[in-house]
Amino acid sequence: MNANDDGPGARHALSKFERAPPALVALAMLFVLVLPSCSGHVCNDMQAGKAEIDISAISSAIDAYAVEKGGRYPDSLERLVTPDESNNVFLKGYTHVPLDPWKNPYVYEPPADGRGYRVYSLGKDGQPGGWGQNADIESADVSRTAR
Repeated sequence: MNANDDGPGARHALSKFERAPPALVALAMLFVLVLPSCSGHVCNDMQAGKAEIDISAISSAIDAYAVEKGGRYPDSLERLVTPDESNNVFLKGYTHVPLDPWKNPYVYEPPADGRGYRVYSLGKDGQPGGWGQNADIESADVSRTAR
């Protein structure tokens, strides 16, 4: 091995980075560079925006899972990042389910009693309900604003 050879471990790490969606990489870089220095209303909007992006990605992965599995929905978000029997992973670019911008887990409720699934963040306070930065961010709201 010469001094310029990074070895197989470095190539493996690079290939994981190369497989990440470019928009996800750009967004992650933005949050690493900007979030530590932001404050007030702008920061709150950025955090809510990141939650909306995550919820949209998770919802798309849930929909893809249901299509692949003949209409069955995952029983947990972890199913989206765990390879299935065909080695499919549905939440592309993630090795684990992301946390919301306030470091709380996203909540997933599978479809039941004639209603669709729900994915949501409980906001900054991690409690149901709330206003402003403590408001819940729901998949139904995200899909309405995406139209």
